[in-house]
Amino acid sequence: TESRAQRLIACLQEVFETKFAFDLEDVQKKGLKQGSKQVMRYGAANDYVGAWVTQRTLAGHAIPLDAPTLRCARRIGLVEANSEDVEAARASLEHLVPKAKGAQFTDAISNLAEAGCWEEEPNCPSCPLNAECQYAQENLGDQLATARTAPAKPR
Repeated sequence: TESRAQRLIACLQEVFETKFAFDLEDVQKKGLKQGSKQVMRYGAANDYVGAWVTQRTLAGHAIPLDAPTLRCARRIGLVEANSEDVEAARASLEHLVPKAKGAQFTDAISNLAEAGCWEEEPNCPSCPLNAECQYAQENLGDQLATARTAPAKPR
């Protein structure tokens, strides 16, 4: 999350240096497609920033994906596990997630990825989606079943 925040801050700094204000009103007036293209012209902008601005500022349907959220979406089974095509993954998620729920989905999957869906040693037993998660079922199936059926400790 720190790298995403720094990228967004760098993009905003570039906007400020260009316009002497943190104002994207002219970008909004251009419409979704042209506005998104203008944002991507900033040197600090990348695919994630472009999708973020499209979703949050331009009210367009875009799902920002970085490595942690993409890994989480793959493990849960929302996108192809073996696909390296980020654009295809984004298109798939945009098809699955309604536009009205895009920001909520982005926040939720980002928080899930940060809380325990780590690259190394993911914390699957504490994940609220472990019962539905393909990765957890394949890698920790017996361990998860034991954790769910363990009797509660008396207090």
